Amino acid sequence: MALFVRWADPEHTRPVVREEYDFGHVAEEHVWNDGLRGFSPRRYNALDDLVPYGTIAAKYDSMGGAGSVLGQPVRGERDASLGGRFQQFRNGIILWHPDVAYAVYGDILSKFWATDAERRWGFPTMDEADASRAPDGTKGRYQFFERGLFLWSPATGTHVVHDAIYDAFHAGGHESVLGYPTTDETDEAGGGRMQRFQNATVHWRADKGTWITGN
Repeated sequence: MALFVRWADPEHTRPVVREEYDFGHVAEEHVWNDGLRGFSPRRYNALDDLVPYGTIAAKYDSMGGAGSVLGQPVRGERDASLGGRFQQFRNGIILWHPDVAYAVYGDILSKFWATDAERRWGFPTMDEADASRAPDGTKGRYQFFERGLFLWSPATGTHVVHDAIYDAFHAGGHESVLGYPTTDETDEAGGGRMQRFQNATVHWRADKGTWITGN
């Protein structure tokens, strides 16, 4: 028996199936390039598609399963953009890209979804973690994605630091010196880009690079 997942091609000739291809192996997804191989499809209406499996299940279990910050699954594993997979839980998601999975939740997840998710920022490269204390005592959380750093604190909310402004932020001592971002990156009058932090503003212009001014 193999469970049909989706078609691998628009002509519907190459099914993607989830199968335990040999005794003792955990079920994996495979593409059958030679069609249905004589199998006859049968529909079952009582399958529980909420149970995590594979790398996402391993991540979920390592976090404490339903007792973790994520809570109970509310949606089965689905395709993400750019070749990834994700599963949604009551309080967040686990996002997989070959072959690692990380959890995204809370305000960082809200910001991630609101700014085009992995299509804009790529996949997470770590789990959310404690960030450093800012000079005024502000303490928050951070998570790196392939194309940006998400920084959150109760006082400033969540903002993304990326590209050349991130490089200047990193060189300038991160949040422990410049504080947490209070805005996203925006256009600056006269050309270029800028981003405000609690204790400084980082500027960028194509002909000048980046520089930091006090607020």
